[in-house]
Amino acid sequence: MGIIEEKIKESREKLGVKIPCSLEILSPVHIGSGVKLAKDIDFISSNQTTKIIKQGTLLRYLENNEDELKRFNEGNYQLSKLKNIPDSKTYYMETNSRYIFEYERNGFGKPYVPGSSLKGALRSIIISDMMQKLGTEKKEIFLNNITSNNAQRASESLLKELLGKNSNYNLFRSIKIFDAQFQEDDIDLEKCFILNLKNNAGTEFGWKNVPRRCTTDKIREATPIFYEGLKAGAKAGFSFSIDEFLLNNDIAKAELKFNYSGLTFKSISKTINAYSRNKLPKEISFLRQINNTRLFDNIIKELETVIGLIPKLDSVQDEKEFILRISWGTGWKNMTGDFLPEDWLAKFRQKYRLGRDNMPFPKTRKIIFDDELPKFLTGFVKIKFNDIVSHPHHAEVNENINPIIDESDWASKLGANFKVRNKKNK
Repeated sequence: MGIIEEKIKESREKLGVKIPCSLEILSPVHIGSGVKLAKDIDFISSNQTTKIIKQGTLLRYLENNEDELKRFNEGNYQLSKLKNIPDSKTYYMETNSRYIFEYERNGFGKPYVPGSSLKGALRSIIISDMMQKLGTEKKEIFLNNITSNNAQRASESLLKELLGKNSNYNLFRSIKIFDAQFQEDDIDLEKCFILNLKNNAGTEFGWKNVPRRCTTDKIREATPIFYEGLKAGAKAGFSFSIDEFLLNNDIAKAELKFNYSGLTFKSISKTINAYSRNKLPKEISFLRQINNTRLFDNIIKELETVIGLIPKLDSVQDEKEFILRISWGTGWKNMTGDFLPEDWLAKFRQKYRLGRDNMPFPKTRKIIFDDELPKFLTGFVKIKFNDIVSHPHHAEVNENINPIIDESDWASKLGANFKVRNKKNK
């Protein structure tokens, strides 16, 4: 090995190596672009199909059709009244809503999971782990220091204590997570409803009608939410690095004063798996306490399948792969790390008016539907360290052939449980 190669190797060992990782979608994931696609402006829907026309495609079409461009300029534009529908992305689901929430895409038009979303999900769980490792007395001091009257800024003092006083001293500056890019064929149209508990015991429920601000027992009177989401079985690669210099250099340690030893690939994986082992059974308990539990049998079954994917404690896999929940629809506890003891949660609920008194908190869940039945919860993914995704597989759908699924490929098995629509997305 030459001198240059040795220096490069030495530098990498000091700074930390960027490792390849894989991300598999276990249940639909939605990362919103912030855009709501409007019916008859951005999409049309009928006869069990929904067609989304991109603005650029529409503008090119109008340039070549003067009479329709004139109608557009006069304010009489409606997609459904165009003589010919421009090229569109077609989903084989009818949309009985005014809006579709668009999935985020990068500058090349590809759907992706931002590294910031992955890092945020990781951060919540690590904060929870840091809180659990504090002694009772120190935890009480930290929580007593939360005095802000603004609910959205309430945790700032605690986070500064745990992670660092500003961005330069923040523990998470030592982690870099890069985007995971998917293919357009990995996106599908999903429909969900908001389940809402109706009594203190958590046994009665209904479905939210958002415009009327009420809860109904009849699903046909509830408000459906349609969104583009990465579908179960999709897989992509991304990179992950840990800055070893910031964590291990004597001068850096003395200056930055990071007080958490769990930022290694092995410990991160084990910490997230420990959190998932604790959290997922609670979701099953939430559903099982509801009357008419049979309605949620499919969701419970899928959650049990995901629990089965969590590596066994202290196994080899426990150190290199983990189950994580990310994206829209994952809920308050998942986003915050759910680290508050029950007595402190009650105090903060009262102070910041979080939910109704004596009701379970949170009392809602976003439920993905397949046809007219509840199917799953949103946002479960499986991540593997040191795993390369070189050729993502996008199988052609043939309604007359049952796909052969490797019994060891749990992501494919989960994907197969979602009803495959009659035709392939275009």
